[in-house]
Amino acid sequence: MKNLKVIIPICCLVFITSCEKDNDDNNSTTSLSNEQIQNNILQDFSQHIALATYQEMENKMNSFYSACLSFDGTQNQTNLDNARNAWKDVRGTWEQSEAFLFGPVSTNNIDPSTDTWPVDYASLDSLLATGNAFTQSFVNSLGDELKGYHPAEYLLWGTNGNKAPGAFTSREREYLIALSADLQIKATSLRASWDPSVVDNYSEQIVEAGNVNSIYPSQKAVFEELVNAMIGICDEVANGKIYDPFTALDPSLEESPFSQNSLIDFKNNIQGVKNVYFGKYNVDGSGLNDFISKNNLALHNSISTDIENALNSFNGITVPFGQAISSQPTQVQNVINQINTLKSTLELELLPFIQQNITN
Repeated sequence: MKNLKVIIPICCLVFITSCEKDNDDNNSTTSLSNEQIQNNILQDFSQHIALATYQEMENKMNSFYSACLSFDGTQNQTNLDNARNAWKDVRGTWEQSEAFLFGPVSTNNIDPSTDTWPVDYASLDSLLATGNAFTQSFVNSLGDELKGYHPAEYLLWGTNGNKAPGAFTSREREYLIALSADLQIKATSLRASWDPSVVDNYSEQIVEAGNVNSIYPSQKAVFEELVNAMIGICDEVANGKIYDPFTALDPSLEESPFSQNSLIDFKNNIQGVKNVYFGKYNVDGSGLNDFISKNNLALHNSISTDIENALNSFNGITVPFGQAISSQPTQVQNVINQINTLKSTLELELLPFIQQNITN
C-alpha cells in the first residue's frame, strides 16, 4: 500500500424463500440490544474478518513460496505460471486486508516492508549483480523498496510483463525465493498476532475494548478505528493509487504494472471495505451493517448502495489500468468518483453516527 485500490413458478418460490430467510435474520438481529450487537461485531471482526483473512493469506503465501521453489527446480512455463498465479492469489487476500490496516500490520512495519511501490528496479538490478548471498534475513535487512510483493512481481513478469522461463538467471531465482520466504514469515507473524491461542494477541485487544487489559479505552474507539481504516483505504485507492498515475498519464506509477494486476488490486481494496462493513469473509458474521441497519436504515441503504456502485464501476474499464488512464479516462474518472462518494458517506455520515451512538 505504501507509495514512495415450469421456470417462473420455481423462480418465484426461490425468491420468496430467500426473502423469508432475510427477514428472519433481520428480526434476530433487531431483537438484540445495541450493546449485544456491538459485542458481536467486535468478536466477529477479530475472528471472522481479521484472523480469517490473515489465516488465508498465510496459507496462500505458503503456496506461493512452494511455487517459487518448484520454478527454481525446473524452469518451465507451467511452473512459472503456477508461481505467477500463486502471487496473484495471495495478493488478492492482502489487498482485501488493507481495509483494516491497523494493529500489528502497522506497528510491526509489515505493510511498508511487504507492499512498497513503485519498484526501484535499477537498485534491484544492481543488487542482483553483487555477490551477496540472498537469504531471507538478508532480504529482510534491505530497504522496503527492495522487498515484498512488488520486487517479486518484477522478477516474475519482467519489465514488459512477458518474461520467459529461460530468461531467469540463477541470481534472480535465488532472490525470488528469498523474497517469498520473507513474505511467508511476515504472513505467519501477522496471523499469529491475531490468533487467540497466542499470548498477547490483538484479537484480545479488540474484544476486551473498554476493559483494563485493552489498549482501547472504549468500544467506541475500536469502531472509530474500523471506520477510519475503511475511509483511509478508499482515499488511498481513489486519490493515490488511481489518481496519481491517471493525472500524470504515467503507467510507471501504478501499483502492480508488471503483472497488470492493478485494477484487481484496487477492486479488492474496496471488497475489503465491504467485508468489514457486512462482517462477512468466508463466513457471515455480525458487521457494522447490523448496528447501522437497526438504528439508521437510510444510512445503511446509502452505504450498501455506495459500496456496490464503487465495486461495479470497475466493470467499465475493459483494458489494463496502464492503458486505461489514457484510452478510457471517463471510465477511470467514474471509478474515482464512485469511490470518493463511498468515502464521503463513510466519513461524513457513518463516522459521526458511530461516534454519537456507540454507548460503551
